[in-house]
Amino acid sequence: MLRFARQVVEAIDGLDPALLCHPELRSGRVYLPWDCAAFVPLLRPLAKRLAPRDGQAWMNLDAPDSGPLFPYSLEAATQRTGAEFDRTLAAIGQASGRAAVRAFLDQ
Repeated sequence: MLRFARQVVEAIDGLDPALLCHPELRSGRVYLPWDCAAFVPLLRPLAKRLAPRDGQAWMNLDAPDSGPLFPYSLEAATQRTGAEFDRTLAAIGQASGRAAVRAFLDQ
């Protein structure tokens, strides 16, 4: 079953422009101290009980135990990060040349 689930996750196109404009895409607000406390595993249940539902404590997908959508967020973030990194290298190369790209990459 995990194998099947992984195949489904890999089929996601994290670069689909519609993802960033989707009406269900939301970002959590920061509520201190609840969001900080939620990073401490022992305090997480209490922090989530006290934090508003639109806060980071409830909405984060930063770890496998944060919810069933974690694999999807990880795959989309990995794809998007790779694409943005490539775009950054291209912009550096265009603006300052190949030597600047090598310097940026510490090569």
